[in-house]
Amino acid sequence: ELLSFVLLLAARATSRPTMASIDKDKQLEYNLAVLKRRDAAITEVLKMAGHVVLYQFNEDSQSWDLKKVEGSLFVVARTTAPRHMFVVLNRLSSQNLVEAVTAEFQMELNDQFLLCAPPHTL
Repeated sequence: ELLSFVLLLAARATSRPTMASIDKDKQLEYNLAVLKRRDAAITEVLKMAGHVVLYQFNEDSQSWDLKKVEGSLFVVARTTAPRHMFVVLNRLSSQNLVEAVTAEFQMELNDQFLLCAPPHTL
């Protein structure tokens, strides 16, 4: 089964810092505030990658097309359904990529690629 899109990770995803410097703590706090402005139900950043680029699979040409989405990737926890989402804060436009992470959501981390198949594309 073909995947809907792939995110090229420029930097590997990292967990929340446990013994991080104050600068990293402040950056995480800032990122959480930015995300909460877009979605008040977000409570926590679980994982993040500093820079990702979105490609979408084109079934007609059987190739990956570069989309106009790139920026920081966040996996977040929320107080309401869906309980987890991932968000790419798009640096190229005001349209961010937001996908619910549910039991039906399929993804695979392969080296520097996060291959994704959201339920609405299956």
